[in-house]
Amino acid sequence: MNLKLGRLRIGLLGWCACLWMVLPAWAAEYKDHPLLSGVAGFEISEKSEKPFDAVEIKPADISQAKDKPYSGATSFEGRVTRLTYVSKAGVETGIIEVYRNYVAAIEKLGGHALNTPPKGDSLSYSQHAFQVPRPGQAPVTVLLKFPYNAARYYLTIVEPQAMVQSVKAGELAREIAADGWATLYINFDTNKSELKEDGQAAVKEIAALLKQQPTLKLSIEGHTDNVGDAQANRKLSQARAEAVLAAVKAQGIDGKRLVAKGQGADIPIADNRKEEGRAKNRRVELVKLP
Repeated sequence: MNLKLGRLRIGLLGWCACLWMVLPAWAAEYKDHPLLSGVAGFEISEKSEKPFDAVEIKPADISQAKDKPYSGATSFEGRVTRLTYVSKAGVETGIIEVYRNYVAAIEKLGGHALNTPPKGDSLSYSQHAFQVPRPGQAPVTVLLKFPYNAARYYLTIVEPQAMVQSVKAGELAREIAADGWATLYINFDTNKSELKEDGQAAVKEIAALLKQQPTLKLSIEGHTDNVGDAQANRKLSQARAEAVLAAVKAQGIDGKRLVAKGQGADIPIADNRKEEGRAKNRRVELVKLP
């Protein structure tokens, strides 16, 4: 009986030892972002990476001095890396220490803070925004967030880049045949209607579709999210639809087969209360005309 109990205890101890070795494995699996490492004494407990995603912040959530309210951007798109750092010892480190470590590291990279936190106040429940320049590219946004203590903190890094539009003429044809319309996500700069270089790939596929189907006529319709003035959004979506139409004509397509229409935010296909939904609503649709 005692021998069996002793074996049981040894077995449990061995199992616990193995479990102890497995549980912290996430710390070894996850690596810091190449731009910024974690603060000494912390390790990564969670990490997610998306090639293209949208991140939105609320100005009210950003730590800001009363005389210097936050006026930076609130929406960011691109490659998004989210990391959660926890104290290895499970004890709190001074939040100000973590904050100043990142301020110093970002300044060494030539970056700067986008917000000015209140002096002398606690940094608990606060969020901070930074920008780091990249030669020949749009700057990287870094968001640092603290919960109620500094036993953990959250780091979000957004590297701006355009979403790749990989749709082909055959896919557009199938969608239009099935539904009467096809959806495209063509990237435009905020409040701009000039077609960017990466949008030309989608334009070429539209032109290829029209060349394959000589009798097909399309209404090119621009859509926006519901942020901002409704009339301004409708005007912007009209200008974007016209920009796509002009680019398709430049591919040798008869303009009589095309119509441009700006729908603004009137026909959403996703929930405008979330950035993910708003990103889906910012689109161009090709609608088959009789």
